[in-house]
Amino acid sequence: MTDTTCVVCQRRDHADGWTVCRGCLDRIDGDLERIVELVSWASNWLQPRAGRSNGGRSVPGSKPPLDIASLDAAMANDVLPLLESWERLCREHFQLSPYGPASLSRNAALAKGGPITAPVTVAGCVAFLRANLARIAETPDFPVQEMSEELLDARHHLERLDPLREPGEGGKRLLCPAPHPDADGRMCHNHIYLIPGQPKDDIYCRRCGTTWTTNRLKLLCLHDETQSIMRTPEEIVQIVNVSKRTLQRWAAKGEVKHERQGNRYDLGQVWRLRMLRQSG
Repeated sequence: MTDTTCVVCQRRDHADGWTVCRGCLDRIDGDLERIVELVSWASNWLQPRAGRSNGGRSVPGSKPPLDIASLDAAMANDVLPLLESWERLCREHFQLSPYGPASLSRNAALAKGGPITAPVTVAGCVAFLRANLARIAETPDFPVQEMSEELLDARHHLERLDPLREPGEGGKRLLCPAPHPDADGRMCHNHIYLIPGQPKDDIYCRRCGTTWTTNRLKLLCLHDETQSIMRTPEEIVQIVNVSKRTLQRWAAKGEVKHERQGNRYDLGQVWRLRMLRQSG
């Protein structure tokens, strides 16, 4: 790697005086923007449910059910400390006023007279980080690569709460199956991400230098028992060439996961079972 190569993607040249290329800096900026969007959406979606008590907890109303732990993540219980830690580091690194006193009036302004909640604080941290991205890119000893990875991971975990995301489309974290760059027989197994809106032919593994397409990553999901891609019977019949009746029979035996809502089956399980039956 030359000293003109981006420290994040390690393949594109950066602008003079920067350590990060424009594409990676734009992606970091997009991740920050998306995190605020998802946290804000989740906070606005919560509403009290009529009927039996849920221990004082608000739960989703008139929306598909979500696991409470996931909802807590969306409410910034996990992502807020991460963002605060990067704002603190940024303030220390550039000798700015410390986090806390400097952020109090900002957060109060964002709250507009209301309580300073987690979504408000997330928005404040993100606004600060986005405003300082150019400065970060110009600073050789700032750990922007680590920041990029952690923000991408946070976005990955929050993306599953997007109500418009098609099940199985994106939000996947996979282990790169290419050979390890040390050529010692191991697999690379670096984390690579399949995220909604990501360029379909630009899923790049920084460790081994392999570029994956979306279709190849989906094929990996078919072979990975820890991954699920839920699809309708019509889609599965076309992809795997099994009949709807066979799907129903396998699901009835518990061999294939079936979601009654939306009538979807686990494409990966169908694929693997089909391959097993053919080889037997």
